[in-house]
Amino acid sequence: MARKSKTEVEEEILEVKIRDYDIEDEMKQDFVTYAREVNGHRAFPYEIPGIKPIAGHALWAMWANKRVSKNPYTKSAKIEGEVMSYSPHAGSYSSLARMAANYIYHIPYIDGHGSFGSVVGGPTPGASRYTSMRLSKFSEDVFFYNTKLLDMGLNYLEEEEEPILKTWVALLPLLFITNTSGMGYTVSNRWSSGNLFEFREQLLNYLKTGNVDCSNVYPDFPTGGVIVNKSEMKNLYETGSGTIKLRGITEIDGNIIRITSLPYQVYPEPFIDDVKKYVTTCQNTVVDLRNMSGSNGILIEIECEEGTAPYTLEMLFKKTNLQVSISDEHKAITTSGKPELITLKDYIKTFVDSNIELVKKEAAFNLETIESRLEIVNGLLSALDIIDKIISDIKSSKSQEDARQLIMKNHGFTENQAHAIVGTTLGKLASLENIKLQKEKEELTKNKAENDKLLTSYKAQEKYFLNRFNDLIDKYAWERKTQVIDADTTSIVIPKAEKPEKFRAKKEFIVVLTDSNCIKRIDVAKFRQTEEDSKNIKVSGNEKVILVSNMGKMYKVWSNSIDKCMPTASGMSVQAVRPEIADNEKIIAIYSEDIDIPYIYFVTKNGLGIKCNTKNTLKISITVGTPLCKFKSEDDEVIAIKLLKDNEHIEITTNQRVETVESGDPQGRGASGKKIINLKANEVITEVHSTI
Repeated sequence: MARKSKTEVEEEILEVKIRDYDIEDEMKQDFVTYAREVNGHRAFPYEIPGIKPIAGHALWAMWANKRVSKNPYTKSAKIEGEVMSYSPHAGSYSSLARMAANYIYHIPYIDGHGSFGSVVGGPTPGASRYTSMRLSKFSEDVFFYNTKLLDMGLNYLEEEEEPILKTWVALLPLLFITNTSGMGYTVSNRWSSGNLFEFREQLLNYLKTGNVDCSNVYPDFPTGGVIVNKSEMKNLYETGSGTIKLRGITEIDGNIIRITSLPYQVYPEPFIDDVKKYVTTCQNTVVDLRNMSGSNGILIEIECEEGTAPYTLEMLFKKTNLQVSISDEHKAITTSGKPELITLKDYIKTFVDSNIELVKKEAAFNLETIESRLEIVNGLLSALDIIDKIISDIKSSKSQEDARQLIMKNHGFTENQAHAIVGTTLGKLASLENIKLQKEKEELTKNKAENDKLLTSYKAQEKYFLNRFNDLIDKYAWERKTQVIDADTTSIVIPKAEKPEKFRAKKEFIVVLTDSNCIKRIDVAKFRQTEEDSKNIKVSGNEKVILVSNMGKMYKVWSNSIDKCMPTASGMSVQAVRPEIADNEKIIAIYSEDIDIPYIYFVTKNGLGIKCNTKNTLKISITVGTPLCKFKSEDDEVIAIKLLKDNEHIEITTNQRVETVESGDPQGRGASGKKIINLKANEVITEVHSTI
């Protein structure tokens, strides 16, 4: 066949009928299709299982690949790849890590090994190649009670089976006890977790009266806290929509505000940033801020000026994330296939109905199994009564199939019974086996009657459901973690405090670092410059002061925590203001946080230079003993620090010469630097200056 010319191809293309589309209609249709996909398969949980699609896909992938609680942990990266067989959306690790976090879920769905974030450090997990996981026993009890009862369908690749998620019945009310949220198109959802004991109380109330009492149901967050709008929670559960005002747990001890819990998903570092912002933008009363959070949980202390702690705490509730407002919208994909607002009564009804249907489905499945086995047992018992005839028929047959047919013809056995009889060994035909079979028949008959009742009696179904439900409650429920109060009627929250009549004006001081490793604060009017410029700074009011040591470590203190002295006074030791400073550690430079010079340069005793960006080095969150640079040898230390502009270099004076070196490119915080001068024997650096 001759190859068509370009002109011929173009003519054929032009002859094709071109259909006219209305671009507006097409875009509307495409948007609606995509919106349905997002709302129905990504952003919203399903009402019956109480989980989002990604969670369902992930849990099934782990089960299907035997990543179960009795087996060893598996690398998260491998599991993430396995989830891709069931979920068309990439990036499942964030969802997997969330389901393994006990500070996000009351009861994690996944048993994780490694770092999955913390209430102190924040929600960022370790990389998937460094963490491992497997299903938690909780997930197995709630989801994988009997996989033979699941309605199965093909995955999105149409290659493997998985549960039809919208019909997957969970044995506990996961939608009620799990913090979940999602943003779809034009609609969103957020569920704050509740308490299992309170849910059970209302479920029993519903079964007894057909109604629920929402006045005794409140959110309960895994990280605790204090809900301060108790009276508004009834409306939240009656309508499915409302706002929760949540505070951290605080106490006032003299001039100290002590914080032992932050609101849900508020972490120490962002909170401290909030406090710093409050301190710098408001007429502040804060003297010092200490973050002592660690493995034992959150502990933050805020020291206030005399008599101002109640007022300061009230301001922190108003100005920082020590109090947050959480807007709940209890929406989920219902049996209609669309996201709908769900009241507590609606959800309890759906939960009960789906579990009752599960009981009936389980009973029907059991009956099928029981009746099949009962048929075999009856056949074997009948065969034992005429064992001689059975043996004679078998001996006269040419094959097992002939024997089965003959037994069915001569004695009226069913095909299943005949198959079982022919396949039974002679040892099974003893009188002892007759006793065992009779006992098994009695047990099967009893189980059949029980399951017949479960299939037909609602009372029996309800009793079975409640027994299983209560067993799981006893196993997994927890005592309430979140306090619930009305802020205007309790002593737990401080009464509204009056603004102190007298604030000290933002008076200016000079903070001085002395050669004897002491620090002091001097009134500007009384200060006479006797120290080198790099060792004194001006502060206004209560500001952060940065201390840098010869060990290359940084410490931050509030200026008001430094003793106010006369110019001739020796001051206080740096260890008195920061006990974390080692006895053999010397502070060699001090700075304020408003530094606008772009670079900081460290020179070490052994002739190394380290250039860093000032912003990334000094202007970081409040820290204690943060390493700014590293040393290549144990005998090295920082002997000079200089702030550099873009066009400046370093001039080094030794006891033998003067050298000018280029500052070079900046390195990251914690760098070990590079050699800038080769020191000869008995040669030491005496001075360091910046120069153009």
